[in-house]
Amino acid sequence: MKSRLSCLVSTIVILLSISGRASSTDLGTQTRIEHVCSETSDYNLCQVILSKNLYTSMTDFNALTQICLSHILMYISDTLTFLEAAERNETSESQRALFADCGEGYGSMLAQFENAAFEFAKGDYKSMLSDIGDTTRYVTQCETALGNKLSEFHKRNVDTKVFIEMSNASGKLIGQQF
Repeated sequence: MKSRLSCLVSTIVILLSISGRASSTDLGTQTRIEHVCSETSDYNLCQVILSKNLYTSMTDFNALTQICLSHILMYISDTLTFLEAAERNETSESQRALFADCGEGYGSMLAQFENAAFEFAKGDYKSMLSDIGDTTRYVTQCETALGNKLSEFHKRNVDTKVFIEMSNASGKLIGQQF
């Protein structure tokens, strides 16, 4: 519960720094989105997430990183809720243990992204990137442990990797203009 509250606080901090909604994107913003999405394993998913969540028509890499961080914080929190429900509903003790292990991994990943969001808010992009740099290992551990036993969770793992890639790519591009 405490981690969800801090996730909510992190998300609010990020979202408060952005105002309004964009009705269309300018060419520079679209080019920046393409640069971020070209660094991911699912270009189309990245395009949809970034385009759908733009707050101004002219968006720099800083704002794209805000979108990526707020999106992944909410997604990881939702995935933790999903894992907790799967663990509660599972009758097999060994499967419950696997869900619990994955939940711990996703909880650790959430904490790292919360730290990254605070580093981002402070303008310490190097620390932000360091915080999220190795988070895919938690997803990989869950994929290895559970395999494809739950198709919805498999999809969540795949999407989480893309959102991590988006956060890394946009964070690395802060300061560059295209």
